[in-house]
Amino acid sequence: MCAPAIDGELSRFTTPSTAVPHAKQGDPAAQSADPRPKNKNGSTALHLAVQNTGKSNSGSSESKSEQARVIALLLQRGATPTDVDANGKSVADAASSDWIRELLHTS
Repeated sequence: MCAPAIDGELSRFTTPSTAVPHAKQGDPAAQSADPRPKNKNGSTALHLAVQNTGKSNSGSSESKSEQARVIALLLQRGATPTDVDANGKSVADAASSDWIRELLHTS
């Protein structure tokens, strides 16, 4: 699965400290957010993105499609299934559904 280019959508969340350091001025990568910073619990955005959509994985097909798009985008931007949180739990271990685990291994 390949995520569509949505650099414009990400640019509103980008600050100079999260811009890609090696990108040239005017390069779309210069507006890309860093996908690997951790929150206070040590989780990355990918840790959070791979969790269930809806109670008991009951999310709508639209929400699952959007979840897949976000996961693919984070992977495209450099997040990895081997990133670990503060408890040593990898993204792959945090994945809550078979379709998410498959997406992590095929991207």
